[in-house]
Amino acid sequence: MVDCFNGGVITDYKVTSAWSIVYGSRVEHWSQQLNLYAHLLRENGLVVEKIQIVTFLRDWDRNKAKQDCMYPQAPLLIIPMPLWTIEKCEEYIEARLQVHIISEDLPDDALLPCSKEDCWERPSTWAVMKEGGKRAVRVLETRDLAYTYLGENFKTDLIDKGKVFVTERCGTRIRCSDYCSLAPFCHQHKLYLDCLNS
Repeated sequence: MVDCFNGGVITDYKVTSAWSIVYGSRVEHWSQQLNLYAHLLRENGLVVEKIQIVTFLRDWDRNKAKQDCMYPQAPLLIIPMPLWTIEKCEEYIEARLQVHIISEDLPDDALLPCSKEDCWERPSTWAVMKEGGKRAVRVLETRDLAYTYLGENFKTDLIDKGKVFVTERCGTRIRCSDYCSLAPFCHQHKLYLDCLNS
């Protein structure tokens, strides 16, 4: 259902994590959703000139915004989305229908895998920690970056004694773990969990 349609502009409101903006994990899905809204409105004789998302970032951190220019600089963002042509909308709808038709009689383990975006996947990160500390000194995207940071910023004896160390923060598929009631029965989700636990 369209949240707001005014003056040819579709606006959809989302309460989300700041990290979904940093990683862009939901932007493609939002674009698809709004373009389907636009298609429905155009099919009913309305003129759509623009589509946009208004995001409320529930976990926005002022300090992170000051330290990182890639982090959202405000807790509320307006994100314009590209407006598809009628032809592109129809091609997208047809492609999605074909996926459902093909998948209808397939067993679970033969279905096309969901994308990271479909699952709202948050990737694993690596945290540089101090002994006894609850918060990370720094969180980095890869193990190598974390160990490089550790070596460049701490004395060897602290590292050797385990006073500072690197720990993995396992990724998660938010949609699967928190919102999908079929996840316990899903072959793909089971494989993902097995991979995390191996």
